[in-house]
Amino acid sequence: MPYKGLHVVLKKWETLVDWTVKTPNSVLAGVRRLTMDIWPENDSNIATKWPTIIHFLGSLTNLEELNLIRSPLCRHVRPRRGPTLEELRSPGYMVLSKIRSFAISDHCDDCQDELLYLFLPIMPSVKHLKASGRFPDGQLMTNEQELRLSVPNHVTTFFWKMCGLCDLLLDPETRFSSIEVFLPDLSSLMVSHYDFEENNGCHLRARPSTGIEDQWDIEFSYFGGFCPAFVTFVKPSEDGHWFDLIDDPDGPVFTNKIELDTVSYEAKVHSAMSAGARLFFTHIPSLQTGYFWEPYGEFDSRDYLQLKGCYRWEYRRVTHEDGVWDVEVLATPELLTLEFMANTDGDNVFDTEDL
Repeated sequence: MPYKGLHVVLKKWETLVDWTVKTPNSVLAGVRRLTMDIWPENDSNIATKWPTIIHFLGSLTNLEELNLIRSPLCRHVRPRRGPTLEELRSPGYMVLSKIRSFAISDHCDDCQDELLYLFLPIMPSVKHLKASGRFPDGQLMTNEQELRLSVPNHVTTFFWKMCGLCDLLLDPETRFSSIEVFLPDLSSLMVSHYDFEENNGCHLRARPSTGIEDQWDIEFSYFGGFCPAFVTFVKPSEDGHWFDLIDDPDGPVFTNKIELDTVSYEAKVHSAMSAGARLFFTHIPSLQTGYFWEPYGEFDSRDYLQLKGCYRWEYRRVTHEDGVWDVEVLATPELLTLEFMANTDGDNVFDTEDL
């Protein structure tokens, strides 16, 4: 009986080499999902790694999903010899034609741009893209026409780690333009905090524009500790510094003083999310739907939020007969627990010795 639907997790370079030279073709043909989590070796030359990697991927003739967690091609974590990732090229004959889902969860943000430009041109069928750092800024390819010809133009779903949103909105003109060029057929954008690490991140916060009722200004700010929550304000502080409103009972939602905080928050959150969604729709004309993730939990004795899960809010573009569009935020979010969102599938490395 042939092997089908295998999920392989590779965590050592030696294991990848063994799979390349020792594994029967019948097993290679059965691999549908591959996760590569290989820490870069000290003083290794990526010019010798890349041919092995691309040859191995090419031997997985039915591979549909590829997830890169840590890449042996990384040059930034440890000193490396040889060419940069920019200088590597995929063989002209190599096409990973069946891959439909490509995820980069690499811990090195500096590698993400290069890995996308390296792999996407040989994935003509990819539909779903997941990234976990900064979004490509086009610096590797400054010519827009060259960029369009070098990557698939039919990616429809983009899942993005929330911390990358800070980098995007600090320079919205450049970043949103990059999305339009890089993913012109995007129809679903999902933004969330990917791993809930307490690293630098941002709050998405909205408050009424001065003197204009029911209008919102969008602001993004860096924080040392990250909690991806909407924070709504009734009015801006006099000097524009948002920390002045921390103790305002009509201000941030995550306080445990009185119930008025929650009531005030829930009354305004839809308006705030609509403003955020409108920003995406304005800059990404093909975008039709998206999601915001909001954590929920309980506060401990130190007023730290003990996370239990997330609300996932869906927003949609609603286009009227006259061509004018509006934003719809669904009234009820999905409730996803941490247990539901955790995925331990494929934790055990599939070893050829077990065959």
